[in-house]
Amino acid sequence: MSQRSVGTIAWEACKHEFQWNGSWRDIYVFRTTLDDWRVLCAELKKTYNLEFLVDGEARSFPEMVDEVFVLRNQANVLMRFLAEGIIIACHFFSTEEIEFDIDPREIISQAALDALLNFMGLVGDAVRKKVVLTPENGAELPFIAYEPQTGLFEQVDSVRK
Repeated sequence: MSQRSVGTIAWEACKHEFQWNGSWRDIYVFRTTLDDWRVLCAELKKTYNLEFLVDGEARSFPEMVDEVFVLRNQANVLMRFLAEGIIIACHFFSTEEIEFDIDPREIISQAALDALLNFMGLVGDAVRKKVVLTPENGAELPFIAYEPQTGLFEQVDSVRK
């Protein structure tokens, strides 16, 4: 595993991506499996204080993430936690895609951006797959990507033009 180079994305170069427009920003990992979810959730449990809600009611996070996907068929499930001051949320939409939501109004400085990049790096390193940051529901419009094989972050704004 490569050393992550978080500071390579400058806040000034991407702050326009975090301007509030009424929508969240999404963090995606594509082509995932239940095994990826298991590995990631184990890492998240070790690293963060997870809050797990079922139909708005607090519960303990299940031993196995498999149970969350069963619950999801019957109720609204939500996991959220603080990652260096940023609220990260997950609704467990699909086993084939990992998706987290963030409020872009929380990313207001280089320090906040670096915290977000640290989280993206943790996710990518855990599942050993590329992680992208996009506008809400804009999976095809990434503006930052992390590649765990190289440990590098890339601003991919030019892809959208």
